[in-house]
Amino acid sequence: LDCQRYITQFEEQGYSKNTVQIEMAVLRMIFAHAVLAGDIDANPAREIKHGRHLPKAKRTALTEEQERNVTNCRKGNWWLMGMMLLYTGCRRGELLALTWADIDRAAGVIHITKKLNYAYGNTPKLEAHLKSENGKRDIPLFQPLADVLPRNRIGKIFTDEDGNYLTEGRLRTAWMDYCRDAELTEWVYDEKGKPAEVPAVTPHCFRHSFATMCYEAGLDPKTTAEIVGDTEQVVQSVYTELRKNHKITGLEKVNAFLAMKAAMREEEQVE
Repeated sequence: LDCQRYITQFEEQGYSKNTVQIEMAVLRMIFAHAVLAGDIDANPAREIKHGRHLPKAKRTALTEEQERNVTNCRKGNWWLMGMMLLYTGCRRGELLALTWADIDRAAGVIHITKKLNYAYGNTPKLEAHLKSENGKRDIPLFQPLADVLPRNRIGKIFTDEDGNYLTEGRLRTAWMDYCRDAELTEWVYDEKGKPAEVPAVTPHCFRHSFATMCYEAGLDPKTTAEIVGDTEQVVQSVYTELRKNHKITGLEKVNAFLAMKAAMREEEQVE
């Protein structure tokens, strides 16, 4: 009952279904460890359930202003992280596992062959297997990124001060620093009404922006799927949403144009 109350209170704070499910999974793992350690006989979190009709978190692409901020930012130690996320469409773990040797300027591609997995705790685990069968791939080195990539470097691209892969804690700090430098933060209020500055975007938002770029450039879903390392069905669903949004945008543009023409006619009649 205590576990169920905890989850219910967590839901009442407005968290999405995915976040609630993650919280439930953490509870179950904690008590599963207690069972294995002999501290308790049964897992009290096994039977708890979340409520129905929980909000679903919708990951969106960056706004045009945010994209400009990313492209123009050269401040701090992490500006290249944003540029590479935006112009490769990499998943977070794929990007953080990259080395300078993975960037093949002669062939004009970036080799994606590994990822960092943060599911095992604070310290990431380097894995050769990727999220999907399409994960191992070569991403074209697009010109805006090629123009700013440093040359003649060796080793890992994104590391801590000792040259090691970023731990999850260090990554959170680095991401917050980057978002401040690129003006990608927002202010929220905690339960006590105290304001706090937080990132306004996640690395996955950049992946959506990259898919949007591919769509607007006229790439078909199959080609985009090969670049981002996902299935054609997933990309097709993203494209479907983009087509819907572009139809709305097109409607707004035409309505604005017609309104302007109507205003011009009224001015002519007055004259």
